[in-house]
Amino acid sequence: AKPYVAPGTAADCTAWTDSVSSVPAGTYGRVIAVGDHLEFEKRPGEPVRFLGVNMGAGCIIPQTRDDARAFAKMIRRLGWNSIRLHHHEQPLIGKDGFSLDPDKMRRFDAFIAACIDEGIYFHTDLFVTRKVPGRELHEFKESILFDENSFSNYLAWAKMFLNHRNIYTKRTWAEEPALAFVSLINEG
Repeated sequence: AKPYVAPGTAADCTAWTDSVSSVPAGTYGRVIAVGDHLEFEKRPGEPVRFLGVNMGAGCIIPQTRDDARAFAKMIRRLGWNSIRLHHHEQPLIGKDGFSLDPDKMRRFDAFIAACIDEGIYFHTDLFVTRKVPGRELHEFKESILFDENSFSNYLAWAKMFLNHRNIYTKRTWAEEPALAFVSLINEG
């Protein structure tokens, strides 16, 4: 896999985010809100800016680890230092309709690890469009607030996803300092 943004060309925008992305994401600890700006917990007083892209579905599970690395390099060369993982649940689910598919998660882990190596941070939602048996999408989103079965399903998925240990970084999503932003429900 060869990225289509060559280093040093006019399209190479890595300089836009070099102050953040020159080291692996999470090196300076978690992203924290301080007043009206964001900064890293280990770089107090230095505001940080994120420029990102929305990615979802199949593009977050490249076929090979080399593809994942090439894709992550291209993302950084485009000047982005963050990715919103969107509509990610359904592509990661196994045949049972709920649990994480091991092969897809291995490929997802490779993509996440490659992005972290390139200094890229993440934002994700704990519920976007995962299909829940017996519920329509918006009905499920609304029912999480008052229906115990829906709430339990939501919590079980969130726990499973956030406690998934990346085979390359050796950290769970809950432990990952590169996971900068989490939304509880997309467009809830």
